[in-house]
Amino acid sequence: MFNCRNQLAMDPMTVLIIVLLPFTITSTFIYVYILSVILRNRDLRVKAFFMLNVAMGAADIGTIWSMYIFHRLRSFAHFTPFFLIFGNYGVLAFMCTNGFGFFHNTQKYLLLAIGVNRFMAVVMPSTHKKIWTKNYCALVIFLILGFNAVHSAVTQIVSPSSFQYKPNQTNLLTCRTEDKTLYSIGLQYNSYLPVLLAVLLCLIYGIIVIYLCTNRKKVESTSNASKLHAYKVELRLTICVLLHSLVLVIDGVSTAFSLVFEMDALVITLINNMVQDILCGCNPYLLLLFSSELRKLVFCSRSYVSAYSGSGSSPVFTAVGRVPARSN
Repeated sequence: MFNCRNQLAMDPMTVLIIVLLPFTITSTFIYVYILSVILRNRDLRVKAFFMLNVAMGAADIGTIWSMYIFHRLRSFAHFTPFFLIFGNYGVLAFMCTNGFGFFHNTQKYLLLAIGVNRFMAVVMPSTHKKIWTKNYCALVIFLILGFNAVHSAVTQIVSPSSFQYKPNQTNLLTCRTEDKTLYSIGLQYNSYLPVLLAVLLCLIYGIIVIYLCTNRKKVESTSNASKLHAYKVELRLTICVLLHSLVLVIDGVSTAFSLVFEMDALVITLINNMVQDILCGCNPYLLLLFSSELRKLVFCSRSYVSAYSGSGSSPVFTAVGRVPARSN
C-alpha cells in the first residue's frame, strides 16, 4: 500500500511536484486560451512572431506533460501496471524516450527560431519584412518539426524503446532504448543541446541589446511617431523573448554543472525539473505582459462599432468580435 506520508518524507521530488503542479495546470489552461486567441485572429496569424509562439506553445505543453506523465509519475511504483499495460515495448515506452525527446528538442529549436526572428526584426528590419512571410514561417516550423520527428522515428526503428523493471533491485521502472551506446548518445545530445542553444541565444540577444541601446537616442529624438512606436514594440517583444531565453540559459547552466562538475544527481534533478516547469509555463504570461496587441484581444470585452457605408447613407452597424487593437 502506498504511504503518502512516507513518500513525502523521503522523496523531495514528490514535494516539488505538489508545489509545481498547480502552476503547470494553470499555465496550460492560460496557454491554450492564448493560442486559440492568436489562431482566431487574422492579424496575428499572418505575423511570424505569433505563429512561432503558437508552435512553441504546443511544444511547451507537450514537453511538460510528457515529463509529468512518463517521467515523474513513473517514479511511483504503484503506477507501474499502467505503464506496462501495452507491454515492455509498447507506445508508452516510445513516449517515455523518443516522444519526450521530440517535444523537448522541438521546444529548444523553436526558441532559437524566435530569437533569430527578433534579431532580424531589430537589426535588419527591411530584410525581416521580406523574409519572415507567412509561408516562410510555416516552412521554418515544418523543418523543425520534421527534423525532430525523423530523428525520433529513426532512433525508435534502429533501437526500440522499452521499459525495464527490476523489483528485487531498484523497484523502479526505467525506460531506455535497446542499444546502450545509442541511448548514451541520445542522452548526451539532449543534455548538450540546451547548453549550446543558451550560448547562441546569449550572443544573439547581446547584439540585439547593444543595437537597441545605440539607436535609442536617435529613435526617441525623431518626430516620426510610427518609427517611435515600432521601436517600442520591438523593444517589448525583445524583452519578452529575452526573459524566456534566460530560463533556457539557466537550464543550460544547470546541465553544464552536472556534466562538468558532477554535482549531486538529486540536486541537479530537482533544479532541472523546477526550471523545466518555469520554461514551459512562463511564455503565456510574458506574451500577455509585453504584447499590447495580444493583451487587448484577450482582455477587451466584446463590443459593437458602427461603420458608415458611403457618403450620406445610413449607418451600417457591424458586429465586431473585439475592439480593434493597435498593431505591434
